[in-house]
This record gives sequence, structure tokens and C-alpha cells, in this order.
Amino acid sequence: MKEMVIIIRPEKLEKVKQIMDHEKLGGISISSVMGCGTQRGVEETGVQSAVPANLLPKIRVQIVLEDEKVEDIIARIRDEVATGHVGDGKIFVRDVENRGAWEQSFITDPERCDRGYGREKSDCGYQTCK
Repeated sequence: MKEMVIIIRPEKLEKVKQIMDHEKLGGISISSVMGCGTQRGVEETGVQSAVPANLLPKIRVQIVLEDEKVEDIIARIRDEVATGHVGDGKIFVRDVENRGAWEQSFITDPERCDRGYGREKSDCGYQTCK
């Protein structure tokens, strides 16, 4: 399994979502982030003076997928999302050793909180634990 982190321009998000949907990939996480690459941002001209704006709005797309799909996804993003201009974004790929659902990671103990917080039931404030 691989984790892909894709940093893109905000206006390219819908295209990336279409690619993921076409490839039948689920479990996608999307975040709004700020950052700059080697271009160090852009210089915007305000009413009174030029203001350096070195942090630009970007979108971070994160997904875990099978190893054999990685190259196809990268190729499609390069073909369909990249404009060829500085600031298009980055793609990072790394190995994922373990994965599992959060809900499955808790051991059920009748004396502990049903919410998975590890508290004694008597100390929990939730109705389901009392």
C-alpha cells in the first residue's frame, strides 16, 4: 500500500476528485493549506505598496491506494491537472505498513467506557456508558 499526498491549486480540486472517482478510489482526505514552493510565493500589488505574499492557498489531497495504481494516478494528474507553470503542485508517495479502521483498534472491556476513551464507566459522562 502507498499513501499519496497531492498538493494542488484550489481550482484543480474538482479535476483531481474526478480522477479519483474514475479510478474508483475512496477514502480520500482533503484539506485547505497554505504554502509556497521554490518560487517563494508571488508579489501582489496593493493600493499603497507592493506586499510580499509568500504563502499561497493550496489544497492537500491524501489517499491510500494499492501500489499498482500509483503510476497511473500520477500520470493522469500530470496529464489532466498540471498546467506547466510554476506552482502547479507536488505529489509525494510513501509506503504504508499498517492500516486499520479506528473503530477496530479498541478492545471492548465491559468495565471501560464504550466510547473508547479508556475511562472507567463510572467516571464517564456519556449516557451510553452509565
